[in-house]
Amino acid sequence: MSTTLERPALDTPRTVAPAKDSGTLLRSQVRTGWALLTPALLHSGIFIVIPVVAVLVLSLTDYSFGDTWSWVGFGNYSELFRDVDFQASLWHTVLYAIVVIPMSMAIS
Repeated sequence: MSTTLERPALDTPRTVAPAKDSGTLLRSQVRTGWALLTPALLHSGIFIVIPVVAVLVLSLTDYSFGDTWSWVGFGNYSELFRDVDFQASLWHTVLYAIVVIPMSMAIS
């Protein structure tokens, strides 16, 4: 024995309260999103972007603290890549990345 429950038909159609204008709602959500995102963007700009740009500019100069600086372009980098100690440390870093990291991931 099975019975089905059916809803009785309504004599009058239901009226739904008018919703908030979708454009206004979208603008409000966008404004709220930017308000919540602004502190993170400021933090990233102040503590990440500005120091990275400053380091990149300083790496292209011959600068010592308290003295004047002169523009050398990529001369610092060409000197760095000719240095034997740097080449050895770069090789050890590459070897570590190729051997030790995959082995430790396989063990774990």
